[in-house]
Formats: sequence, C-alpha cells, structure tokens
Amino acid sequence: MAIDSVSPVHREALHRAIVRESPNAIFLVESTSHRILEANDATLALLGYDDPALCALRLDDIDVTPGRDLAGMLQRVVRTHNDLLGERTLRRRDGSLIPVEASANLII
Repeated sequence: MAIDSVSPVHREALHRAIVRESPNAIFLVESTSHRILEANDATLALLGYDDPALCALRLDDIDVTPGRDLAGMLQRVVRTHNDLLGERTLRRRDGSLIPVEASANLII
C-alpha cells in the first residue's frame, strides 16, 4: 500500500499503530512543560508504569542524566528542527536506573 494513497485519518491511525507496536520505547513530550503526553507499550514495560501513571509525570521526573539540561535540549530541538541523539539515564518506577540511547525529534 502506498502511504500517499491513504486518507489523512487512516494515515494517522497507521502511524499510531506503528508507534504502538514498535519494540523501541517511544513517548511524546510537550516541549515547554515537559509533560509526557503519550507512551507506547515498550516504554511502559521498560519503565514499569501503566499509561495513566506515566502520563501524570514530566520528563524531568524520569530523566536523571547527570549534568542534564532538559530545557536546553528541548529548546534546541524546537529552535533548530534538528534531531538530537545521546545517552540518557532514566529512572524506572521502582527507582532503579537504566541507561538508554535516546533521540529527540520535533513533531509539528
């Protein structure tokens, strides 16, 4: 199926299904408040949260990378429209820490 032949409504449903079923942890964060808006099942399993609990948090609550500058990182992504890639440390619900390779992308 060619993606350009799919209606916008079906295209959005297709994108959501791809994200939901991805084996990679994917979550959406609002760039100014850092509020977690949505997360796929891989993120929930990795961090040990259910969806309502994770979406009640901000990125600042789970990203505990030493020397982190979350606000600066997210502002750079918004300002430059460039993706950022790097190592981060996330805190799971049980308090344990996990190093991850993360990327931040702007969705308009």
